[in-house]
Amino acid sequence: MALDYIAKNNKSLKLNLGTEKGTTVKEIIEAARKITGKPIPAEEAPRRAGDPASLYATPKLAKEILGWEPKFSDVDTLVRTTWNAYTNQ
Repeated sequence: MALDYIAKNNKSLKLNLGTEKGTTVKEIIEAARKITGKPIPAEEAPRRAGDPASLYATPKLAKEILGWEPKFSDVDTLVRTTWNAYTNQ
């Protein structure tokens, strides 16, 4: 969709492709442990100075310009597809 837009309009664009939903590091680690079957070590620690309490990316502009909608963006799917991409090489 983005390439078609660029070719048609002869200009680039910058878009976030988030879901407006937050995911914690802990949720990612737990999903990775479950999907990979690996005992991923992790240490809980307080947020570092300067780290934001939360970050969310909105796909609003991508929806408006391209008609893009997020799909397959739940935590398990993200971890599983990434794991598969790296283990199938």
